[in-house]
Amino acid sequence: MIGRLSRPEEKAFGAPPSVSTDERLIRMTIPDDMRARDGFGYASEGAVDGRYMPEEAVGPADRIELTDQAQVINEAIDQAKMQERSWPAVQYLWDGHPILEWFADRASTFFPEHAAPAVSLNGRLAAGEIAVVLHGAVPNANGAPVVDRWAVVVSAPDRSIWIEDVPDFLRRTRLAEDTPSRIPDDLAAAQAIIPAAVDRFQAHLVELRRAREVEVQSDLDAVLDRLASLETRFKAQLSLDFGEDQTGTELSQSEKRRLTLRRTKEEQIDRLFKDWAEWFERTRRMVDDPNPHVDVKAVFIG
Repeated sequence: MIGRLSRPEEKAFGAPPSVSTDERLIRMTIPDDMRARDGFGYASEGAVDGRYMPEEAVGPADRIELTDQAQVINEAIDQAKMQERSWPAVQYLWDGHPILEWFADRASTFFPEHAAPAVSLNGRLAAGEIAVVLHGAVPNANGAPVVDRWAVVVSAPDRSIWIEDVPDFLRRTRLAEDTPSRIPDDLAAAQAIIPAAVDRFQAHLVELRRAREVEVQSDLDAVLDRLASLETRFKAQLSLDFGEDQTGTELSQSEKRRLTLRRTKEEQIDRLFKDWAEWFERTRRMVDDPNPHVDVKAVFIG
């Protein structure tokens, strides 16, 4: 990614990043499009965008250093303590580092919309075998994914089709090793298999949704039971605090005030637990769509 984004036409970096394989260290200047467009109340305009890292994590001259070596990080933390810095000079580069979100955003611009890279894996896949990498999700009522799945749909020359997990596919095709970059001779077969691959993956997502629904219902029932128990305890506490609800009797002014306060508290408890129950329902119930949204991410051709 750094090599690709260092090309002049990408206009990503003011100065090319420095990558030292011996030191396991990447030094780079914060790119302009990683900066905040305005303050949003947390950073000054032009400062590094808080989605990627805290403003104080950026070193002198707007540079950051990244490494995957834990010992280097520990030494940097010790140095920061000695210099009374709030952030070490070197950051730990791992799968969860937010700067990878920026790389992912930039990678999404490498290919036109509604397009995916097609790669020849002659010798890694059987002749005529086509593998389609797909991503799909089934959201809840709030739009957040409850089922989120990456997988590879593989079509053999005999038209049989199956699903592989991405790590298994990567191991089988040895993509982590040196892989020649060949331009596919003909895309017709790959383009023809896309509809069947998408259908197979959508059916797979529906199966996952149904299995997840069973787990969700069990979890939801347990949560609602706990909420009902808590609501009962809250209302029992009201009886201890304000006495039993009295109706149809002559009440003194103080008893009327106590009764009014009790009923107000009861309404607040009813509303609170109703809101909780509805929130749990919204976040766990999934959209019952027979054709979940699917993205084709890449196609590999044997």
